Amino acid sequence: MKKNYIYYFTLLIQLLWFLKVYASISLKEDDNKPLNGEINNIKEGSKYHDNHIVYKDIFSVVEDVLSANKTETDSKVEKIFKDIIFSVPMKETIQIYNQIKEKYKTSSNVTMKTKNFLKNKKKSNSIFNLTSPSPIHNSTTNTVTSSIINLTRKLNNKNTLTTMSSGVIRKNDSIMYKNETFRCFRTPFEKTKCIELFQLPNNNNYLVSKYKFHTCSIGKNFSAYITAIFCYLFNQKKFKLIYGHLENGIWNSFPCHNVNGPFSTREVIKDYTNKNEKEFWERWRHIVIIRNPIDRFISAFTHLCAKKDNKNRKKDCFNCNSNLKCFLERLYIDILRVKRKKKLVNNRVKNHFYPQTALCDYTGRNQFIRYLNFSTTKEIFYNSFIKELKDSNIPENDMFFIEKEIKERILKHTTTGTKLRETQREKLFNDPYLLDLATKIYYQDFVAFNYPLPNIVN
Repeated sequence: MKKNYIYYFTLLIQLLWFLKVYASISLKEDDNKPLNGEINNIKEGSKYHDNHIVYKDIFSVVEDVLSANKTETDSKVEKIFKDIIFSVPMKETIQIYNQIKEKYKTSSNVTMKTKNFLKNKKKSNSIFNLTSPSPIHNSTTNTVTSSIINLTRKLNNKNTLTTMSSGVIRKNDSIMYKNETFRCFRTPFEKTKCIELFQLPNNNNYLVSKYKFHTCSIGKNFSAYITAIFCYLFNQKKFKLIYGHLENGIWNSFPCHNVNGPFSTREVIKDYTNKNEKEFWERWRHIVIIRNPIDRFISAFTHLCAKKDNKNRKKDCFNCNSNLKCFLERLYIDILRVKRKKKLVNNRVKNHFYPQTALCDYTGRNQFIRYLNFSTTKEIFYNSFIKELKDSNIPENDMFFIEKEIKERILKHTTTGTKLRETQREKLFNDPYLLDLATKIYYQDFVAFNYPLPNIVN
C-alpha cells in the first residue's frame, strides 16, 4: 500500500511539473484564443491581415523550434529565428530545418509524446500564433509575431506581382503553386475558415479555332462582351448582319451559342485537337479575365440579388433576395457542400459567385493561361485585351471593328459606380463579420492573383 502511495505521489508531482511548464496550453478552444494585446499588436503591424503566407517550410522550422524547451530557451530561439531563418534564401529552408531539428533533438528534455501533443494543439492556431498566448510570455509572443509579419511583407514584396498596375497577369510560381500550403489569416470569427483551393469541371469555354484562340468566361469579368467578341470572330459577316454592334449580341449570340461555346475543356480537346491535350495547351492562345474578388462579388450581388428584376432571383440568391448576411452565409455553406460532393452545383451561382480559382482550369493549367486584370483602369484593361487579340493574328479590319465598338460603346451594362452598387459595398465594408466571411470565401483568389486583402477592423 505504501508503495502505491509513493507511485501516485510521484505521478502527481510529474503532472504539476508538466502543468507549470506548459501552463499556456489549454485543452479548451476558448482558452487558446489570442489576448487582446496580441490582437492589437497584429492590427498595428499588419493592418489586421493584409498579408498571406505561401511558404510552408519556414513555418515548419519555426513551429518545431518553438515546440522544444519553450520556457528554457526563449532568447536562443528568438536569435535563431531572426538571425538565421530570415537571412537565408528560401531554397535553403529545408536544410536549416533539418539542422535545427537535429540540434534540439539531442538537447531537449521534452518527450516525443509531449512534443506531438504540442504540435497537434498548435495546428488549431492560425499562422501568427506560433506560441500559445500566456501573460508570462506575451512580450515574446508579440516579438515573434512582429518578426513574422515583417518576413511576410518582405517575401510578398519580393516575389509577387502588383496586379493593380498591370493589365496582364503572367504565371508566377511563388504564388500559383503554393496554394497547397493552406493557411488562413488571423480572425476573431473562428467559426468559419478560409475555403481551400478546389477545382470544378470547366464548362464555360469559348473559342475561335481558325486563330487557335480560347477563353474561359467568368461571370462579371467582362463576360458578356467577351462572348460577343468571340461570336463576332467566329462569323464576322453573319454577326454584323444580325446584330450590327457588339452590345446587341451580348444577351443572345444566336449564331454562336453551342457552336463556338460554351464547351467543357474535355469537349474542346476532343473535338478540336483530336484528344491531344498537349497540343491544345501548348499551341493555342488562352486568356482568362480576372477581377478583384470583392468587386466581382458586389457587382454580381447587385445585379442578381439587390435588383428586383431578376426572374431567377430566388434560385440565384438562395431565397435571400437582397439580404447580404443571409446570402453570404448560404453561399459559404453551398460552396463547401459542392466542394465535398454533397450536392450538385448551380451553374449560374457558380459562374457569378464561386471563387475564380475554382473555375477555368486554374489548378494545374494556369501556366498556359494569360490572366487579364479587369480591376485596373479601363484604358489599361482595354489596351491589354486588344494586344492579346492582335497577338492572336486577328485580321486588321476585325481589330478595327472591335476597337471602335469598345471605345464608343463602353460597358453600358456594367453596375460600376451606380448608387445601388455603392450601397451594397457600404453594407459589406461596414460589417466586419460579413467582410471577413467574404474574404474567407475568396481567399484563394486573393492569394493566387495577389489582390490585397481587405482591411477588417472589428
